[in-house]
Amino acid sequence: MENDAVGRLRFGVTVGKRNAHRSVDRATVKRILREAARQNAASLKALLDDSGKPLGLDVSLRLKAPIASAGLASAHTARKLLLAQDAKKLLELVAQRMRGRYKSDGGLA
Repeated sequence: MENDAVGRLRFGVTVGKRNAHRSVDRATVKRILREAARQNAASLKALLDDSGKPLGLDVSLRLKAPIASAGLASAHTARKLLLAQDAKKLLELVAQRMRGRYKSDGGLA
């Protein structure tokens, strides 16, 4: 592994037209996913550093199910909250898997 990649944490966000037809919806989903990544980056970076191995981590976030484009403002807000909650749960799952994968002494589990 290259030295500049050691300890690096990167996030990728993909939202296709098939699942979010309007560009406004795609941008909203990307914004929510990026914010969730920002909020969880510190804990994931700490887990990377505590692993004792020269590792980097790439996390790819992708919208897999179609979202409805039209609707009331309250429905739009509710969708945004649900998406944010889902993103938070998924990133917590990544952290949980990382904790389970490495022993406290830094070796592979």
